[in-house]
Amino acid sequence: MKKLLNSVIRPPCTIDIQLNPSETIQQEIQQSNNNTTNNKFNKINNNNKLTIQLQDPNDQFGNENILQTLYRYDRSDPISGKVILKVEKPFDHQGITIELIGEIVSYVDSRQVSTFLSLSKDLCGNMQNVTHDMEYQFSFQQIEKEWDSYRGINIDLRYYLKVTIQRSMGKINSIEKEQEIWIQKRTPKPTGNDTGIGMEVGLEGIVLLSIKYDNIYHSLKTGCILGELQFFLVNVKIDKAEVSIIRKETLINNNTILGNTNNINLNEEQEVLGKFEVIDGTPAKDEIVPVRIYLNAIPEWKLTSTCENCNQKFSIKYFIHLALCDVKGRRFFKQKEIILYRDQL
Repeated sequence: MKKLLNSVIRPPCTIDIQLNPSETIQQEIQQSNNNTTNNKFNKINNNNKLTIQLQDPNDQFGNENILQTLYRYDRSDPISGKVILKVEKPFDHQGITIELIGEIVSYVDSRQVSTFLSLSKDLCGNMQNVTHDMEYQFSFQQIEKEWDSYRGINIDLRYYLKVTIQRSMGKINSIEKEQEIWIQKRTPKPTGNDTGIGMEVGLEGIVLLSIKYDNIYHSLKTGCILGELQFFLVNVKIDKAEVSIIRKETLINNNTILGNTNNINLNEEQEVLGKFEVIDGTPAKDEIVPVRIYLNAIPEWKLTSTCENCNQKFSIKYFIHLALCDVKGRRFFKQKEIILYRDQL
């Protein structure tokens, strides 16, 4: 009803939300620029850190395949800026509010929204006969934003600002504007012993190889997956070998029975984030093939830190997957979990 009304009756004003950049990232940029005073490329690259670009073909918020540029923030950053009203014709209102909202949206079976953060501030009280443009400053201070922004297959985690101008007919003719922001939180490197990854792929009498990766833990900012493949037996014509980075999201159902919470996996989906060909043709016996994959080759918005339990709603895990394909179309594969963490923005 509201959308229909707005399409027929043009709102008397438009709303623009102008954000201040992340204080944390600005400090890091300033420090980096001071260390690279004569390098213009580094300064341009540093300024690009203030925003993140995403183009999601499965976007559920009306931005399918649209290149979005969002301000990015650390979890502890204040979110501040100003709201600008551009008046097109005189109007009355019953107050203006701005909200900072964090929500998890699930698309399994039906669209379900779970709000984990909701803060509201009044920008203005009742006003009559508003005839000229107005500006209102806002700031949300000392708000811990606990989870990374996330775009998945069956679930999204998003933060956004929402400005509402209340009018006499309530929600029917209220004027609203949303502005999404992108939250990234820094986490320390896991303290467990990083023994690397070692495994074998084989089919008796046909093919046998060992796979070694130097590390399990990888930084999202500087991470590079290093390893090697060594072939001990090759009695089949290999077409190619590919190493992929796979993201698995698992929705969780929490059932509380007698005070105990049992997590039951409802749905698991996986997405190939990046695929890298490491062999083209049949390798020789005892041949060693090096593997080097930089995580920054994957669009940044697709990667978060590994998360076992995001607000008791879902988990995010990452795997490195090797697939051998022979000329007959058969596939031999093996995968192992890797742990991603964000130590820098």
